[in-house]
Amino acid sequence: MTIDVVPFAKGNIELGFARGFVQSQAYVRHFGPKLVLKPTAGGVIFDTSKVAGKRADHETGAQVDFTFAEEFDWLGFTARERVFEILNEVLKDKTLHVDMFAYDLNEPDVARIMCELAAKGRIRVILDNAPLHHDATGKKAEDQVEKAFNAKAKKGALLVRGKFKRFAHDKVFIVSRAGKPLKVLTGSTNFSTTGMYVNSNHVVIFKDANIAKTYKDVFEKALAVNVSGPKVAKDPLAAKEFPFASAKTPQTEISFAPHPDATAAQILNDLTARINQEGKKTSGSVLFAVMELGTGTGPVFPALKKLHKSQDIFSYGISDTTDGIQLYRPGTSDS
Repeated sequence: MTIDVVPFAKGNIELGFARGFVQSQAYVRHFGPKLVLKPTAGGVIFDTSKVAGKRADHETGAQVDFTFAEEFDWLGFTARERVFEILNEVLKDKTLHVDMFAYDLNEPDVARIMCELAAKGRIRVILDNAPLHHDATGKKAEDQVEKAFNAKAKKGALLVRGKFKRFAHDKVFIVSRAGKPLKVLTGSTNFSTTGMYVNSNHVVIFKDANIAKTYKDVFEKALAVNVSGPKVAKDPLAAKEFPFASAKTPQTEISFAPHPDATAAQILNDLTARINQEGKKTSGSVLFAVMELGTGTGPVFPALKKLHKSQDIFSYGISDTTDGIQLYRPGTSDS
């Protein structure tokens, strides 16, 4: 039986999810026991239609080829679909422009389309330059993408490097026409092979001009202060939450880091209060996806940990840790 669980869309919101199935039996069944995300030689940008490996045919058992594109399409699932729907829409429509925040950036087809848009002068990028992504050798994947981008860039195209403070851990597309923001893609999915094809990630698309304009305001501010964390943190854009609601956009609150310390504390405390509110209900539920649940500090981790010991509250989520992805189930304190 086939059950259709897409397209995860309602009103002005669309969702997409990466599978996170690299360590699954399903991955082995489709592509074999080895994970191959890029050719052994060559740079970041390569032809993904080339053969990545061999697998056993499900019916005959014979060894057959599979391409990088086939592997990426399966692993990236609806998150990949949403990312490339937007990029290809902008590429095909001469009236559209995209502004982009990026942290990890090594997905070959994302980089290829970025370069094509750079040649048309219809893209601006703020790209992280923390040591993970930049060094003097120029061999880091993000440095390679920067070089390829600038080699193609025409008037209107721009790529700026910066890390706010420790890094710029953001992944955003803002689509505009004639300077007017139309929609925005955000979420946890880095534009990289690990972000899209290995980790359990999501994307959210808001087809809401007001939300898109707020993201664009943040982008313009980051450009204006040369991606300076202290300067961004002092701006009113970083000091509050922005509420949105309309007939097609459910009640949504969005904030933009880096925050002033007091604002960050307030956001975390409000989140903890909301978790604790569910914890007082016998029918409550909390669904979460966080990094470093085992070592994180602040009020959120203790609140989530408390729910794991409850037999009444449904608490379920994942934590991306140094030991791999951990799943947390209701009624347990173990992973």
